[in-house]
Amino acid sequence: MDISDILKKNLKLKDIHAGKRCFILGNGPSTNNQDLLLLENEIKIVVNSIYKHEKIKEINPNYWLCVDPLIFEKKEQYLIPLINAIEEKQINVKIFFPINYVYGKCQIQKTDFMNLYYFMYDGSKTINDDINFSQGIPAYGQNVILVTMMLAFYLGCNPIYLLGCDHTWWKFKRDDYTNNSIATHSYKNGSDNYSQKYSYDFLQTTIYVQKYQYLQLIKYAEKRGIQIFNATGGGFLDLFPRANYEDLFPNGTRSINSNEILSAYPNISLELGKSAIKLINDGEYSSAFVLIEAAISKNFGKETRTEGLNYLKAVCLMGLGEHREAVKSARQECISPSNQDKTVALLRALGDEKFIQGMSSAL
Repeated sequence: MDISDILKKNLKLKDIHAGKRCFILGNGPSTNNQDLLLLENEIKIVVNSIYKHEKIKEINPNYWLCVDPLIFEKKEQYLIPLINAIEEKQINVKIFFPINYVYGKCQIQKTDFMNLYYFMYDGSKTINDDINFSQGIPAYGQNVILVTMMLAFYLGCNPIYLLGCDHTWWKFKRDDYTNNSIATHSYKNGSDNYSQKYSYDFLQTTIYVQKYQYLQLIKYAEKRGIQIFNATGGGFLDLFPRANYEDLFPNGTRSINSNEILSAYPNISLELGKSAIKLINDGEYSSAFVLIEAAISKNFGKETRTEGLNYLKAVCLMGLGEHREAVKSARQECISPSNQDKTVALLRALGDEKFIQGMSSAL
């Protein structure tokens, strides 16, 4: 099998998350101050040695990119522990390796949980070409976040939020570039002493290249209407508009996956068809809310009612940031004792633990 055949596997991922937001998680220490469990049902792309993060199992990433050449040059130190962690923690993930570094050079151990993909740098590709992971992509790999951004473009994600992109090595000044010039990571004992690895001038050259490549990808995104925000808590990456991470989850609520909704109330599809569910899945909460309100109105006064409508209404209200009203609708669904178990996950996502405890006591 040649390289072109290997890359064809990526075709099925083209625009698979079209119009959905995603989160790119770097290894910066700022993520230790952010509730990553809010990302439960979000699309997540993680990088390199994040397997060392104490909450990697809970983060449960969808995609994982390994770009650092050292990962493959020093397999025993980096690659094998990474693969073992994925297997031991049973993380089902699509993981990407640069075929330039491994093809014919590094044997990859297959596991039950790691779905292996490759990508290829192509120096002939420019920002004027469509980024296509089934072929070569621009050689913008000065740091791993750049490659994850290109993958997010290919997956169709929009908007894109950066987390843990502290870029602490950007802060160093020549006068204080000493043995204490350390960049820390999110996991324990994770730090790099840059002054022992690179001269100051060489480090500045790499930063210049990183900034250039970021700006090229920003141009690519702007041309296609793709929004990119930096939701990192602080840090030195100042090329993107900022977003406050907590504001992306109104009142600390987690997003709800429409597949979970359907599995909880399969009969909803008979009443609403697939239109309201599709609108929710697409983030069109206002439009879905109108349909659901109409269905609730038709349902009123009937002896046999379609259950689950208030559940869907609560999900729409969550998406619209109406936390208090969402809680009311979720509780309304619990009037029927047979619906209470189905609604626990939604109530928990809304932070309504008190009501859940009350239900348990009543039972």
